[in-house]
Amino acid sequence: MPDEKDVIVSVTAHGMKMILLSLMIGVLVVPIIISLSWLTTEYFSLVSQAEFLSPYLGRGWIIPPMLLGGLVVGLIVHRLAPEAQGPGAHVVIAAFHKREGKLRKRTGFIKFIATIITVGSGSPNGLVSPSTLLGNSISGYVERFLKIDDDSRKTLALCGMAAALSTLLGAPLGAAVFAVEVVYGDRILYRRFFYCLISSIAAYLLALWVGFRTSIIFLGGSLPEISPEIMLYVIATALIVTALNILYIRLYQNVHDFFLSWSWKGRNWLEPSMGMLIAAVLMAPLFTTMRSMGVVGGGYTRIIESTDLHIITLTGVILTVIIATAFITGTGGSGGLFMPIMFIGNLMGLLIASLSSFPHPVILAAVGISASLCTTLNIPLASALISIELFGPVAILPSVVGALIGYIFGKKYTIYHEIRWNKLK
Repeated sequence: MPDEKDVIVSVTAHGMKMILLSLMIGVLVVPIIISLSWLTTEYFSLVSQAEFLSPYLGRGWIIPPMLLGGLVVGLIVHRLAPEAQGPGAHVVIAAFHKREGKLRKRTGFIKFIATIITVGSGSPNGLVSPSTLLGNSISGYVERFLKIDDDSRKTLALCGMAAALSTLLGAPLGAAVFAVEVVYGDRILYRRFFYCLISSIAAYLLALWVGFRTSIIFLGGSLPEISPEIMLYVIATALIVTALNILYIRLYQNVHDFFLSWSWKGRNWLEPSMGMLIAAVLMAPLFTTMRSMGVVGGGYTRIIESTDLHIITLTGVILTVIIATAFITGTGGSGGLFMPIMFIGNLMGLLIASLSSFPHPVILAAVGISASLCTTLNIPLASALISIELFGPVAILPSVVGALIGYIFGKKYTIYHEIRWNKLK
């Protein structure tokens, strides 16, 4: 039996090894995520050339490229890696609990290609959820080259998630908390969290160093101190955003369950094209507006601080994003839900401020983002931290209140559906 000194040395050596591996994961994830973002944007630029069809199809010119994108994604995903369908983070969560964090070698590559095609075709989905799966895949490749036990592998899988989110969002602390909170739910396992934080910070600094747009931090003017009157608006906004996101969760789950139960007689690969077609038809009237807002084609690169859109148009954009992403992702399209959820909270805050003539819409945007994330993902601490990191100190109390209300009323919901491994080839 080893003496106490040997045990201490062993633990210390293991800790140092995990620190180095966490740093390695953070560094390796960045170029993959930057490549995903750049290629998606470039693909969308190529797809936008189809606008020459507008004299014949009017605003519906986006329908053919989205339909074609859905067909290609369906063929690739259903034939090669069915687990790569949908948002992505749900697969990582399921693999963490049921497969020691392991995914097949091909899963990350297929997810990379499918996400570029889905989002780059003009979808309003985001890149965060697919990126978390890519981060997990990177950790899997590292594990294959180095001798790592199952427990360490699971930690590195979370490190990959945190690094991916930090690269895209520029919120390293919130990203690290998200990684552990989204898989554990009501608790945070700190022995994994600190390694996630190392990966997250490393990814953030590297992305910043290479000039990638890592942050969408609000850089506007001064905002007022929080008062009881402002808090009434904050609470009301949080309640409204929470209610809307519960409806969003139900819509997405119903779409997913409907297509899952439908007998396609071996033609399940057609499902993503149907989702993309429905979304394209729905988006066509507002596509130009959504493109100018950076909502489609891998956008979501900034916090929208104010908008001169008419209230009806703003409402239309919010509802379109909700329904379109529910059908695209619910039918198996490879697009994330994290950024659309943030966007919905952002715009709902602006909409409520506009309807009530509230003079500081940014505050309501902050609480909207926090409440929206917490309701749909059940991550109260990460939701508040991400909003605070994006908006600054003025958002501390509104963000915390938004997360609290979202968690209280949305605790029994989650937008990520269950992975049924036995139904996957």
